Amino acid sequence: RSFLQKTLGAQPGAIVDEKGRLVGEHHGLYNYTIGQRKKFDLLGRYKEPTTKPYYVLEKDIKSNRLVISQDRNKLLEHTVLIKDVNWLSGRATEMPFSVMAKIRSQGSLAPARLSYSREKGYRVLFKKAQLSLSPGQSLVFYSNQEELLGGGIII
Repeated sequence: RSFLQKTLGAQPGAIVDEKGRLVGEHHGLYNYTIGQRKKFDLLGRYKEPTTKPYYVLEKDIKSNRLVISQDRNKLLEHTVLIKDVNWLSGRATEMPFSVMAKIRSQGSLAPARLSYSREKGYRVLFKKAQLSLSPGQSLVFYSNQEELLGGGIII
């Protein structure tokens, strides 16, 4: 964090809830990740102890706003698009097909369906909703739990 602050400088902005209400201030969007649930500089009544934590839903770069919510379920998604797909075999197999997908190095493999269309590119549809599918994260896919097929970047 200190490296980013030294390099980019402080870039303060608003922290808002999902309805757009001002609830705090941040010192640079680069300090947060989607799904993060701590270290918020909140205002007034939002500082009061609560049984439900806040989570980062979105980093709105254009308006320099951090959007947070106490509803963890808003971070769950079934579908994600990926780009810059690399195939270990050098080429894609016939689509759509079933895969086991993983979105974090320490994450679990999850059943999914991988498809491709010229309009939208590669699409991964998870059987069970996944938490915090964030742009910029890597997603890898396997034919089973042993054979790595390839991977791409979440957009």
